[in-house]
Amino acid sequence: MVKNWKIALSHHPPCEKFSNHTFKIFKVDFCIGCFIGIPFTVIGLILGNLLIGTLDFSANYLLIIGCGLVLAQFLSLTRLTENKIIKMIQKFSIGIGAGVILISTYHLIQAPQYLRVLIVIAILFIGNLPIQYLHVKKSKQVCNECEDKWNKEICPVDYCYADIPKKQKIDNED
Repeated sequence: MVKNWKIALSHHPPCEKFSNHTFKIFKVDFCIGCFIGIPFTVIGLILGNLLIGTLDFSANYLLIIGCGLVLAQFLSLTRLTENKIIKMIQKFSIGIGAGVILISTYHLIQAPQYLRVLIVIAILFIGNLPIQYLHVKKSKQVCNECEDKWNKEICPVDYCYADIPKKQKIDNED
């Protein structure tokens, strides 16, 4: 049984420094990136497939549009995404863009269906690596600078991205 089930809904520490990464529903935090980005990726897949399959929209053009939408990720390198509404719009854009990139790629590849699916899955995982790297790097920096890190009363250990202090590492090895 999961001791801290809320971490499945928001993997961000429940503190003020990460409050612009989450939104609340009934006092429960939800990750903006996960709960907006993932559903809109699915919507992008469906929308892209409809455009290509039903309306005969060019997969090449849709791929370019998707790449343009995914470029919203670069907003994270600015202070603009400290505004929660801008962050939500960014995740919407990235999600739709990722979905149409994946479905466009699927339609553009000239290979058996199973191979196209494997390639799209590989693109999904490889494309997500830099985003996850930046997320962890930025979170570690914020947590390492926090005076409350590893204080179980204030910051639950399940959420803390800070480097483990040497003393705690030694205690855990015993």
